[in-house]
Amino acid sequence: MAAVQRCLAGEREAFADLLERHKSVVYSVARHMLKNETEAEDMAQEAFVKAYMNLKGFRGECSFRNWICRIATHLCIDRLRAQRPEKNRVILEEPWEPATAGPEEAITTQEQVRMALGRIPAHLRAAVVLRHLEDLSYEEMAETLKLPMGTVKTHLRRGREALKRELEKLEGVGISKGRKEK
Repeated sequence: MAAVQRCLAGEREAFADLLERHKSVVYSVARHMLKNETEAEDMAQEAFVKAYMNLKGFRGECSFRNWICRIATHLCIDRLRAQRPEKNRVILEEPWEPATAGPEEAITTQEQVRMALGRIPAHLRAAVVLRHLEDLSYEEMAETLKLPMGTVKTHLRRGREALKRELEKLEGVGISKGRKEK
């Protein structure tokens, strides 16, 4: 909060400090949401510009980290909605192909999760990313997403379920092996 007050007092270096302190988490949220490094960089920059322009609106009800993550998350959701010509479009950097040509080679778990995350709705993806990739608490998630705690928990539960379904759809995913088909 002291850095924010210094920014509001006209100290430019204070915002540079805030940017340096929070840029990796903002970029990480955007990268996981958008699945594209270039777009994530643009979105992170846009989030910091928006934060700077609206700094007077920061009331300190949550941490600056949560506030800037909220801005980034909402910008990413807006971007995904604008890009989506049909419902639940998969947003990936490029069409997916296995990492190796050999049929016995399985894709990595990280690739599977990346693909599956790209297939779930943005609001559920946001909950999963904030909780499991950014390690936010439920309270921080509620502050970041500006949602009631119950809604956050519901989005997270539904996000986990959707992620699990998408992982099970992928070929070679060990999660579905050894389970009875329904």
